[in-house]
Amino acid sequence: MAKAFILAGLKFHIETETPMKEFMWRPGSTLRPPVVADSTILVKEMVVPASASVKVIDSFQTQSSTSLSSSGGTVVSTVTNISEAAAKDTDATYTWLATNPHNGSVRALSTDSQKMVAWDWNSNQRMEWTVPASMTDMSAMDFVELRVAQGTRHPNTVALNGGANFSIILRDALGIEARVSSSAQGEAVNQPYQRIGDGSGLGWQNDFRTIRLRLRDFQGGGTGLKLSMISSVRIEVGGSFGSSLGRFIMDDLQFTKE
Repeated sequence: MAKAFILAGLKFHIETETPMKEFMWRPGSTLRPPVVADSTILVKEMVVPASASVKVIDSFQTQSSTSLSSSGGTVVSTVTNISEAAAKDTDATYTWLATNPHNGSVRALSTDSQKMVAWDWNSNQRMEWTVPASMTDMSAMDFVELRVAQGTRHPNTVALNGGANFSIILRDALGIEARVSSSAQGEAVNQPYQRIGDGSGLGWQNDFRTIRLRLRDFQGGGTGLKLSMISSVRIEVGGSFGSSLGRFIMDDLQFTKE
């Protein structure tokens, strides 16, 4: 299984075969190597390097306040237990404790400063990022994307007991909004791998997945959304917008090219 993904990575990075990039992020339910059984759980994540082809709305790295994005825009949220902190588990177990909000995050060592944002919900909730005036023209971009995982062994994750969904809403300067589900590519944010050990409960590390939604899908059905003047990005959960409850760890909300 690893050989197939390593080969795809080499083809993309060395031979610049763009289609091979699909293996790095597309859900396993829609794209997997022929030798990999349908019952095999695939966890895919793609980290796009910072460049002229990326417009980062929030990397969660540079601001100490959760009401201000790394790009300088305001962030308004109604979600609960929000924590923007180092992406590292602070104790030696995967047991959920409120004092360890990034439980299951293993991307950073004790000496690292890489941060992510964690939050939960059990009703209709939202987070909304204002796009700075200098960045509102997204007409040359192809995707809005972020990396997201369910928080392992959190009570909401345990109660959900399956894949989690949310909606992304783009709003333009004229007030026109368009919504696309995070599962539009065919798969929900996967449930943490169901494994016992390292504390009480069931689940393992936070399995991140890259959610990439095509901007043209936000214009489908004649929404009239103007990609040249995007004023905000909003994530909604609960009700008809996404899973009724859950716990998310997120990073790198951004617009990218193909």
